Amino acid sequence: MCVYVAMRVPSIALSCPLSLPVALPPPVSYDEDFHVIQEIDCCRIVSDQRCELLQRVPEATQSIFTFGSTVPAAMLNDAMEAFNNGEAKAEENIRTIQASGQLEDAVNECISAALAEFDVERYDAM
Repeated sequence: MCVYVAMRVPSIALSCPLSLPVALPPPVSYDEDFHVIQEIDCCRIVSDQRCELLQRVPEATQSIFTFGSTVPAAMLNDAMEAFNNGEAKAEENIRTIQASGQLEDAVNECISAALAEFDVERYDAM
């Protein structure tokens, strides 16, 4: 689905095509004038008060954090959270991933998701 974010600027109107999942509305509404600057992989939204990036969530991040996901990377991330909380579930998840022979793929997908992350705490957690 292609969504156009349009705004009114004195004497001109700008628009930036964004590809968003069908289920999601545009994430933010603005009460102030702003400009949308199209980049190669995202759009920058610039106003007098702030500058934000709007971009598609990477597939690796989606697969890890989708509710109920059972892909090896999601299980590895869940195992890390369980380990940090001192739960025995961590070892069980790691053994399940090892038994399926997908531990290396899970680690690589978690690294891919971490590389696209801006939040330092989530980056460190992955």
